[in-house]
Amino acid sequence: SSVIVRYADGTIMIFTKGADNVVKKRLSADTHVNPPDVYQATMAHLDEYVNDGLRTLLVGQRKIPDAEYEPWAAKMHAAEIALVNREEERYAVMDEIELGLELMGATAIEDKLQGGVGDTIAALRDGGVKVWMLTGDKVGTAVNIGYSCQLINLEMNMLRCVAGEDAEKGVQEGGVADTVGLTDVDKNGVPMTDVLTAHLNSLIHAHDAFQQEQERVNETRRRDQVPLLPPKESCLVVDTNALRGVEEAMESGKDSEVGQLFLKLASRVKSVICARVSPKQKSKIVAMVKESLPLKVTLSIGDGANDVPMIQTAHIGVGIFGLEGQQAVNSADFAIGQFRFLKPLMLVHGRWNLRRCSLLTCYLFYKNALLVLPQFFLGVRSLFSGMFTWYDLVYQWFNAVYTALPILFVATFDQDVNADIVMKYPSLYKDGLERKFMTHGSFWRWMFEGIMHGVVCYFFVEIAMGEDVVQSNGKAIGLFGAGIVMLWLVDLVANLRLGLEILYWTGYEAAFITVSILVFYVTWSVASSDNDFMVSVGYPNIVYGTMGWMMNGSWFWFTTFLTLTFCRMPMYTIYVVKRSFLPSRADIGREIASGWINGVKQSEGSKTNGETRVLNTDDGHIELQDVYAQSPAGRSSAL
Repeated sequence: SSVIVRYADGTIMIFTKGADNVVKKRLSADTHVNPPDVYQATMAHLDEYVNDGLRTLLVGQRKIPDAEYEPWAAKMHAAEIALVNREEERYAVMDEIELGLELMGATAIEDKLQGGVGDTIAALRDGGVKVWMLTGDKVGTAVNIGYSCQLINLEMNMLRCVAGEDAEKGVQEGGVADTVGLTDVDKNGVPMTDVLTAHLNSLIHAHDAFQQEQERVNETRRRDQVPLLPPKESCLVVDTNALRGVEEAMESGKDSEVGQLFLKLASRVKSVICARVSPKQKSKIVAMVKESLPLKVTLSIGDGANDVPMIQTAHIGVGIFGLEGQQAVNSADFAIGQFRFLKPLMLVHGRWNLRRCSLLTCYLFYKNALLVLPQFFLGVRSLFSGMFTWYDLVYQWFNAVYTALPILFVATFDQDVNADIVMKYPSLYKDGLERKFMTHGSFWRWMFEGIMHGVVCYFFVEIAMGEDVVQSNGKAIGLFGAGIVMLWLVDLVANLRLGLEILYWTGYEAAFITVSILVFYVTWSVASSDNDFMVSVGYPNIVYGTMGWMMNGSWFWFTTFLTLTFCRMPMYTIYVVKRSFLPSRADIGREIASGWINGVKQSEGSKTNGETRVLNTDDGHIELQDVYAQSPAGRSSAL
């Protein structure tokens, strides 16, 4: 960034600060302006600062003659009011004045991390989230920051895709060297397409070869019945010039081989560090991932104005209240006070709300299928005569009154695992990434339940009525009498079915379910006993007198009992078997939260008999395994 200042004596000066790779291109080549010894000493100091993990900038200045400034100012004004390509024109005009600078020196500051940053990033990685760090720092500084915030560690296999002078400096300890010379760049420092393609292929080959070696070693250890080694993870370090090469290749053709190779490599590694990137380039990187991987959800988080473009480009933007102003917060979807708050925001509230929304969606489709299908079956039986068996008042209130409160409360407050367990075992977050809550299969399972329950509610009433609609007391059930009984069963089944999905009982859920059923009962009671009132409010009382003699009949209660048994027992049995023999991560989390370890209820202050171990799983991730049992034989399931 630059600022132009006019002093009181009329002197015009430009002061420029920025990353060293940007400012160096704008320095004057005149040795009288920038003596070689000063330049070399400054570069040496920069390397020292970077090795210490400091964030560095170069500062330059130049005196601008009036004869140069006046026409430039006119061009700048024209660029600022341009209606087409305004941003591109502004940058082009600014480049004209930011030339021939005198090197003033370098700055270095320690950008101290907030508390909990490392723990948050480690938890997100354990939860299956791919974390990319996009920074304007030098490659060395970015790598050191990655170590300090636990984005990468010394045991990782570091893959470098770095161009220009950074490629000449080799690789950090434990990394894979640049087997292809990325020093072969154009005049702008961007590597040639064929060189970049060959380099990405070599990195992919190195990564795969390393993983295959790990698998071979573990296969040998498995045969020898020796504990398996955890898979060694990889990280990718890429700088702005290499990224520009990828961007230019992808812009020239959407299915560019370079772009595909880069995304293929980035998707295989655990973490990605992008160094020396500009705010605009940050936005392009996020957009590239969004467009090339449409099934992935991107989240950008930052605290400064330079993070605004990527925050606005991502699916979800999170701004942090920091010392760099409120621009990031004002542009974000969510605002948090510190980076560590991202951990509960994603792992706890994000996971809870994903499950709640999934349950809400499936349940709404289920209960509406349950509501309309008995009427459909009546249409089949009546040769689609158009006869309507539902009582209008009860039918219209079904969604608005009789089944509204329970699902509203559950979809707002239900928790399948408490917050402490989720924070302790971040791998629970993988349930969302693996689409365990909402799939085509789960949706159609709910719809199948709705269809089956609709069949039960209709045909059980029809069978219970028999062919003779005249009762022993001489009264006829009638079409609408049968309809109100079906609606009674539909209301009971819909509300009680939701109870099987509630995993966080506070008492309010039971109260709302009870109230919803009682409201239906009261509605039926009023409609059955007060004919004049129902007519006065615009609902002809076609169910007058049905409640008393129906509820006095044993067939009514037997039909109610039989319907609830047939509708609830299958899913209840499935849930019991599944949670006993095929538990999910959340099932195990709830057992741990309730104190059950190895099939034994733990008392206060007692030591658990369980063990925690790290195993290698098929998908190559490190999983936390809690060994416990509900039977003497014991079993294990991954958290």
